[in-house]
This record gives sequence, structure tokens and C-alpha cells, in this order.
Amino acid sequence: MDKNWKLDVTEDTESLLSSNERTTIPEISSWNRRKIHRRPRSMLQTFVCGSLCIVGLFLLIYIPLFSHYNARIFPLSNWGYNTSRNTSDYVLPSQDTVMVFPRDVCDSNNKFFLLIMVSSALGNFQARQNIRETWGNTTEFNYPMFWKFHSKLKGKFLDLRQKDIEKYRMFLNMTDEDLTQKFSKDEDRNNTLRYHNVPVKIVFLIGRNIYDPYLGNGTQTRLDNEIREFGDILQEDFLDTYNNLTIKSVMMLKWIAETRCHEKFKFLVKCDDDSFINLPNLLHYLLGGTLPLYNSTVYMYDEKSYKVLNERNRLTQASNLLIGYKFCNSKPIDSVTNKWYMPYYMFPNDTYPNYLSGGSYLMSSDIVPKLYTSALSSSLIYLEDIFITGISAEHAKIKRQHNPLFLFNYAKNKCALKGVLTEHYIKDDHMRDSYHFLVNFGNRCPYVDRKILTKNLRNSKNVCH
Repeated sequence: MDKNWKLDVTEDTESLLSSNERTTIPEISSWNRRKIHRRPRSMLQTFVCGSLCIVGLFLLIYIPLFSHYNARIFPLSNWGYNTSRNTSDYVLPSQDTVMVFPRDVCDSNNKFFLLIMVSSALGNFQARQNIRETWGNTTEFNYPMFWKFHSKLKGKFLDLRQKDIEKYRMFLNMTDEDLTQKFSKDEDRNNTLRYHNVPVKIVFLIGRNIYDPYLGNGTQTRLDNEIREFGDILQEDFLDTYNNLTIKSVMMLKWIAETRCHEKFKFLVKCDDDSFINLPNLLHYLLGGTLPLYNSTVYMYDEKSYKVLNERNRLTQASNLLIGYKFCNSKPIDSVTNKWYMPYYMFPNDTYPNYLSGGSYLMSSDIVPKLYTSALSSSLIYLEDIFITGISAEHAKIKRQHNPLFLFNYAKNKCALKGVLTEHYIKDDHMRDSYHFLVNFGNRCPYVDRKILTKNLRNSKNVCH
């Protein structure tokens, strides 16, 4: 052993050496600190030790940074820390911001039962046309279609009561003669609305575009042609982007409230242009009836709501109503790469207030001014459904109600569309395919059987109430 390499150790260290090792030490003096010999490190050992030191130093410096990667500290790309979140700065409540009015909606003296506001991107021309030619064709796709859908299931759901029909007639200022129809059977007289189209208005809500001098303004030219042809567009003066979806919905509330349009209809549905509204089902539900159960929809129900012949499952509330697919105790997403990432400076709380899916939700007309006033006094966040149906509704003390038939996703089984109120994420050709499936009365969808019912019902304890 090379005597030039020596290391001081204490007696405690020496005591840990085995007796064989102690015999190899040449001569240990009686000094308080002893010396033993050690072999030099090899190049491999030196390399390993050096690498470990570098890795340790790297982790020591960067782990604190990475630990905050998902802590919602990063700003949105076009809505930074110092960008105003005062709703009034964008909605401009004291100014007229409407660029294009829809025809024969709020400027008419006639009342109607349901207003459907479709949030649509300015360039989504085909999506709007798909709706006009499918579920948005309210002349063909209206309440009488409900009885064609479910004619084989008589007695499996609740029909309208005479007092429901009377409320409808009184709201629209209709006479009994207005509802008189030619009945094919005497039993049809129990529901004088069975062959009656319920008045519904559909309006597409859009913003404005940025003019690009290099590309021209072809989008606006095409939009002008669409406006002239259909007259069903409300264009507001704001930039039509994803992060401005909240502003778009507040603009909708503003237009309805300031024109007092909410006095001319009973219910409002806000939906996206990739949502499918089963209008016949929705009208039956709003008028006070219930829907039949199908094998493809039973999983949406719980131990209480599946009893569609129970009077308690009718919709009897026509005021202070806000209903859709409700989410409870949802937490802000902290992954900056996620579409719904929420920075801390925009929403500092750990949990969102209970809110309804933005794909489609329903409200009674009387809460529109309340929501609008509440929105003006609330700090904007860019997630529209959380802001409108969560934050603003909570400030206005409006209860959010859950109904799973406002389906927030896309059901692969087309039969599900026959038993729901709305369905989301149906785009392009799927919109037309779904419509054609629904109106093809040769397509049979099995009514729920007992085995599937008991097996697939949701536990009511797990339902968001």
C-alpha cells in the first residue's frame, strides 16, 4: 500500500474496522487522531462521483422551478397579468355595440315560446348551414315530431296536462281556436298541441373579424351574403376568438336585456354550433311532459329521475330556472398545455363554483337581466360556462340544476339522441347523419328492459345535485 496516501480517522472509525483490517495497518501510534492508508480512486469512480454531483446540483437548482410548472403561474398568451378583466371594458354597457340585428325576433310584437342562441365562430359558415337544414328547421322539426318519435311508447312517459296547455296558451295570448286542429283520433283531443308547431326562434351569435389587407375581407363579404339571405344573425362588436367566448355570451345577455326581448319569450337555450338540439323532445319537456327511457339513455338516469311516470319528474318551474349538465367541485386545470388551463391571477380559488356545461344550457327568460347585471360586476375569466353559469349565477343567487339529458359529450350510439334533450360535439357530416337517423322512423331503438335498467342506473349519491 502506498504510504503517500493517508486519511485521518477517529478511534470510532477504527473500531468499525474488522480485526483482519486492523492487522494490516503497519503501526498505529498513540496520537489522539490515527492515520490509515487508502488506495487512490479509479477514473471510473471519479467519473461517477462527478456525475452524481452535477445531477445533484441540477436538481437542487431546477426542482423548485419545475415544482411550480403546474402551479398556474404562467399567463395566457393574449390575456396577460395586466390585461383588464373588468367586464364593462369589453361589453360597453352604455354603448350600442350591435353591428347586425336578426330579423323578426326582438323587433316584433309577437311572442314566442323558445329562443335558441347559437354561439358560432364567424367563419363557421357550414356549421350554421348544417343547423338550418337539420334541427334548426323549426317548420319541419317541431313538437308534432315528438309523437312520431315515440308513438309506439304511449304510456311509457307523461303527456301534457290541460293546465300545461292553458299556461302555454295564455303566455302566447292565443285563443282556443288558435289551437284547434283536425284530429285523426278522438284520443288526440287530450293534447291539443299534438299537431301544433310551437313558435321557436334561432339566432346565431358572432363577433367581428380582423381585416387582413393581404388576404382581403372575403369572410365579411360572405357573411354579408349570409345575413341578407337568412336574417338570423346577431353580430356584436368584439373580436371573435376562443378567449372571447365569455364576452360573446355577455353580449348575448346584453342584447336581450337592453331590447327587453326577454319579455317576448318564455325560455332561452344557449348552445354551441356543434350541439344538436332535439327540439321535439325539448319542447315536450318545457311544456311539462317527460321523456321515455331507452336502452341507450338509461345510464344517464339515477334511482329517482328514471321514474318518468312520476309527477315529480315534470318540469314545473318556469321562472328563476337555470338548468343543464352540472359539474360540481371542479378544480382549475394547472397544465399550461391544456386547452382549459386557468392561470392563478385570473382565478385564484382552488375550486370553481358549480356550473353547467357550455355545450348547451337552459334558462327562464326572467333571469337574463339578473345574469347580465351580475356579469358586469364579476371579474372576467375566459371559460364561458364557468363565468356565466358558475360565477355570475352564484353572485346573482341563482341555483343551478342538473339534468343529464343535456348531454355534454357525443354519444356513439345514435339511439341516445332519441332520448336526450341535447348532445354536444356533433360536427360536419355527423350533424346531418344524426338528423337523418332521427327522422327515419324505420330506425327502431329498443325501450329499456328491466335487466338493463337495474344494472345501469347511476347511484343518486354520486350525482351532482
